[in-house]
Amino acid sequence: MKTLKLLMGFALVSTLLTSCYTEVIIDNNQPSISLNQLLSSYELWYVDINQTSGFGETPFLQMAFTMSFRNGTLYANNNLVGFGSQGDGFGIPVGNYNAYDMILDVVHDIDGFVTLMCTK
Repeated sequence: MKTLKLLMGFALVSTLLTSCYTEVIIDNNQPSISLNQLLSSYELWYVDINQTSGFGETPFLQMAFTMSFRNGTLYANNNLVGFGSQGDGFGIPVGNYNAYDMILDVVHDIDGFVTLMCTK
């Protein structure tokens, strides 16, 4: 009987001490890369104007098929011929941009200053 009590006590203590664990989850809603790094990670960005949200229209985005963000210069292309580094062109330079936090400020040559906020 003493052996059975000792065995049951050992089983109980080992079960209680090994069944608990803690999991630390750190979620501070910060993106892993900056918006500027994201924009420069691809040569071309396809513009799907029907998936945007907000009020009004941005004229230079309505006409562009692809956008390129290269070293502070914004390029727009509205055709499918010869774009990207393989096609020897990113479109025409249409303005400058500045990306910080999740905000993209664009100074367009014709349409002026536009602030775009990234939510996804």
